[in-house]
Amino acid sequence: MSESDFERFGVPPSAVLDSRPIGEDELRSILESEGDDEALHDDEAMEALTVRDTGLFPSPLAWLRGPAAVSALVVLGGVLVLLVVSQVVAVLSDVATLPVWGQYGVYALLALAVGAVVFGFARVTLAFARFKATPRYSFKALQQLADRADLRERAHTDLSGAAAQLAGIVKRYPCKTDEQRAKLVRLGFKRDSLERFASDRDRLLEEHGEISPSAWLARYRELFGQPIDEAARRAIRRRSLLVGAKTAAVPHGGLDTAILLTHAYLMIADLCTLYQLRTNRAGTIALTWRIIVAAFVAGRLEDLTDEAAQELTRLATGATAGTLAKASTAVAGRVVGKAAEGVVNATFAYRLGRAAMIRLRPLD
Repeated sequence: MSESDFERFGVPPSAVLDSRPIGEDELRSILESEGDDEALHDDEAMEALTVRDTGLFPSPLAWLRGPAAVSALVVLGGVLVLLVVSQVVAVLSDVATLPVWGQYGVYALLALAVGAVVFGFARVTLAFARFKATPRYSFKALQQLADRADLRERAHTDLSGAAAQLAGIVKRYPCKTDEQRAKLVRLGFKRDSLERFASDRDRLLEEHGEISPSAWLARYRELFGQPIDEAARRAIRRRSLLVGAKTAAVPHGGLDTAILLTHAYLMIADLCTLYQLRTNRAGTIALTWRIIVAAFVAGRLEDLTDEAAQELTRLATGATAGTLAKASTAVAGRVVGKAAEGVVNATFAYRLGRAAMIRLRPLD
């Protein structure tokens, strides 16, 4: 939406994008310049109240529409494919130097790694196909509208639309049967909190239409949004620790890339299932970019840690005496290097999960 669209609606862009308070003079000039009280269409009003992904790239994301967005996804996917292919080629060149019996073992590991990546990608693709895109309403923007007496009528209309859409999400959320609850526990919910969560969900549906939209949205955030966010944080921490432990244990950087990609896809699929939503177009591009960066770093970390280990060994050669001391120093450098790789990869996975969680929230 352009700035003129916001002004026609009666809300400056700063109120939606930055949630800054509007001055009295500015508000008065907006209302005086409005010749009639005709509101925007519902779709435009809802768009004005959603959170914008202005932090993805230095420039605004207005160009991410239509063919431009599809082209960006294709380019990012191509870069990811090239990165994975380069890692596979590097692994195969290393495998060729091993004995025949060792080559078969490594080939089996590579087959498992490729299968894991394909499984993770298929799962996140299924999650994206099943769920609707998150509306990502700005809670602060909605509250500002509700607090302005001069815009109360319009605010009530738009708050009602936001509350109605979120009520549909609450109604469809699966948490009633034992099978559904067991799945939520696997994804990050605590078993003893699910009974209260289901009860709060029913209460939230009963209150919809009986209390003001602004009060209902506040109740939604407390009773429904926050428990899902807590479960999502636990799921992200669990996946990040797995990435760190596995990449610290495997011997080759190509396998690090496979591990990180697999758990990145599985983590995003888990978060989509928790929120019962998928990211919108800008959010999908942002997450794809983060996955590419993380995969690139995971594939190159081993080279950096090898150089650091060699430097440590070289320094120790001049400061210690004896073959045993030199060997132990080299081993220690290698162990410390793999541990550092695990920490860095776990950090990347955690940051990816947090970014996905933020972009999946239907109400910020």
